[in-house]
Amino acid sequence: MGEKYRAMTNIVKTHALVSMGISTFSRRHTRPGSYNVDNFNFTLQQQNSHLINPNSVAFLAQNGFDLNKQATEGIRYFGGPNPKPPSVKTPEINEEGWMIREVFLDIVRARVPLVIHNGLFDLMYVYQAFLGPLPDSYQSFVYDLSLMFPGGIYDTKHIVEKNDPKSASFLAYLFHKNERIQKQRLEKEESAVCIRLKDRIEYKPKAVDEQDRPKSDNITNAPFCEQFAAHGHCRNKDLCPKSHDINFIIDCQDLQEVPVDVNATSNSSPPQKKRKRDANLDTDMEARPDRAIKIVTSADVNLSSNGRLNKPHVAASTNAELLENMYHTAAYDAFMTGYIFASYQILLGDKITDYINQVFLM
Repeated sequence: MGEKYRAMTNIVKTHALVSMGISTFSRRHTRPGSYNVDNFNFTLQQQNSHLINPNSVAFLAQNGFDLNKQATEGIRYFGGPNPKPPSVKTPEINEEGWMIREVFLDIVRARVPLVIHNGLFDLMYVYQAFLGPLPDSYQSFVYDLSLMFPGGIYDTKHIVEKNDPKSASFLAYLFHKNERIQKQRLEKEESAVCIRLKDRIEYKPKAVDEQDRPKSDNITNAPFCEQFAAHGHCRNKDLCPKSHDINFIIDCQDLQEVPVDVNATSNSSPPQKKRKRDANLDTDMEARPDRAIKIVTSADVNLSSNGRLNKPHVAASTNAELLENMYHTAAYDAFMTGYIFASYQILLGDKITDYINQVFLM
């Protein structure tokens, strides 16, 4: 893991955060699984010199990230140990940088569980951005994390992979799947996740017309893209003739009564490498520079700050081809991560602690 950690560190030190989403889940004592939820989205603008990956910029732009807004309204901060030229060390920048660090440090001070989804890179980015230079060794980094988050770190992707290894485990799929599971539990008057959003996130998925719903007698050839259903992306993108609508995909799978093939690929795609699925804060996740991250706190947290705060926003969509866009908004990603974790708390009970301080390996 030492070599992998050093490679990941080199990426983190030379690239920058562009967005951070935080979702706080506070228990309500009216019934098990009930939470008050607050969502926050911060657009960030690192002032240190850093590399920009053209593919990452294209990905962000295609998925609704406003690069002009980041340049004009992003919260300015200096990250890591890089030199700070005197010409840009203004009181305004210092105040903004102090504010966003205090937001993150408030989470650390609260000593609450932290929930991520496939998120060791996320932890490395926020450490470098808001705390200081990453430690030289992986062991030192893990030790620092254990001190920072005594309530433990949970990775929802790892939890799902351990409990349902044949299921797809990308974030949007898990969210919609668990929404259905919790709705069914609620209808049966069983314990279920109930969320009260203080500031509701706009979300308008495309409704599937009854005439378009899959019929059990016509399901042999899947009408949805199997690669997208397995991994959350498709090399053909909007040129793919099959559906990328997650609710439609789950409808089809419910009728098939078989799990999605996580090794599925599209006809034009090369075979996917088999993924490792064991971890104890030990990972080799895909590098995604120019990163938008999501953070979930799973207990009562009060965030107090001054400065520019961007309210959470998810682009409303009535077009199936645009449904993927909202899943790359940091605040909404954080909310989905928290909802998935709350669902597994209901399903696993006290056994959820079996997955403390374990993260997903690719």
